[in-house]
Amino acid sequence: PRRKLYVYFVDFRAAFDGVRHDLLYSKLEDVGISPKFIRFLRGLYGQGSASVWGRDGLSEPFSIDQGVRQGCLLSPLLFAIYINDLTEVLPGGVVVGNTAIRALKYADDVVLLSDSASGLQESINA
Repeated sequence: PRRKLYVYFVDFRAAFDGVRHDLLYSKLEDVGISPKFIRFLRGLYGQGSASVWGRDGLSEPFSIDQGVRQGCLLSPLLFAIYINDLTEVLPGGVVVGNTAIRALKYADDVVLLSDSASGLQESINA
């Protein structure tokens, strides 16, 4: 039988900037990434700082304590690990055969799925 399917397309492109380093390192440990590689990443991301050029000239340097590097080959993989457990915490979803599907993920794109408008709204709000 045909059923309605409600979908919501999320583009996390700007979300690369919102990756919390402490949470990323914890998730990397949880999936079994070697401590040596995590130390490498801590070194890569731990000393980040930036300045902004504006109307009044160059700002004072400020530390960067979140985000993955734009254009870095590792960033999509790090982001995928960061959001990997997203589907475990989302409510709702649809059942196809014997499989419950809450979301589809690819790189920085996510599609939320539901069999009702209210269920989809609940997933969006989560």
